[in-house]
Amino acid sequence: MKRFSERFKLIDVNSSDSKLNAYLSNEIDSDLEKFGAILIRNTPINNYGDLEKYGKIFIKKPYLAYVGGVVPRKNYSKYVFNSTELNGLFKIKLHNELAYQENAPDRIAFFCEQQPLIGGETPIAHEKDITGHFSNSLKKFLDKKKIVYIRRYFSKEKLNSVQRLFSPFFLTWQDAFSCEKKDHAELKCKELNLKFSWIDAADTLEVRSEFPIFVNHEILNKKVFFNQIFTQNHNRYSLGSLVYYTYKVLGINSDNAPRNTIIDGQELEKKDLYSLYTAYNNAERSFKWKNQDLLILDNKQVLHARNTFVGKRKICVMMGNN
Repeated sequence: MKRFSERFKLIDVNSSDSKLNAYLSNEIDSDLEKFGAILIRNTPINNYGDLEKYGKIFIKKPYLAYVGGVVPRKNYSKYVFNSTELNGLFKIKLHNELAYQENAPDRIAFFCEQQPLIGGETPIAHEKDITGHFSNSLKKFLDKKKIVYIRRYFSKEKLNSVQRLFSPFFLTWQDAFSCEKKDHAELKCKELNLKFSWIDAADTLEVRSEFPIFVNHEILNKKVFFNQIFTQNHNRYSLGSLVYYTYKVLGINSDNAPRNTIIDGQELEKKDLYSLYTAYNNAERSFKWKNQDLLILDNKQVLHARNTFVGKRKICVMMGNN
């Protein structure tokens, strides 16, 4: 894996409030357009409250809530979330945040309050580096296609003991939409223009959304590879062997999985999944988190992931539009 600084921008503000303020106020916009990602080391940020204060400089319209996600999160403050509650045993693959909904943020910031003992990096990849590894046939196939995201949210009351053990993989509609009543969940689906239906005797909420695989980047005025075509697909490469075969033992396949993706009404072929898997891995760049690091991404240009880890890890997240 190539080093982070060979592709993206790395700066050090030496714990200076004035340096960080000046950079975020005057240079961040042009650097995000040019690089897509900036890692700022030795910031004067100490906690999620500080992140919220500095974050408002470059995220003018921060999100209040994380609605309709596929992994559990909680708010630390009005605009700051935890990165994920998914166990450190599992890797989260590269993805663009909320690409399966209309409320996908333009920008996302990660602040390291507690670096893990081992692992826990947040690998990233520029969309150009990913598509640069595509074969001509794969590029042609994906170019003007739309992807359908299928998500199934279970009911909190109906999770069995095994599902509770793997609860981050069986997100409930109550947690995903921050409500306890079905009509409230339906209202939030309508607000996000999500097609929805109640299945399994009305206990499971199935949600569908359709988006192009390549979308227009409003500032750069060009098409970019922006989606979760691979991450949300039900396959061994994206889920990892442990989760994939656990699902298999539980009788879960692509027809009843918590999430899946299809194109033109069909499953992705194995050769295309492997091509995506290879392209993502080849494009990944990573760095070791240090306390007080701040990573800022253009969500349309740069995908992010999370490696497995050991020890306490606290990464705070703020996202929204400028």
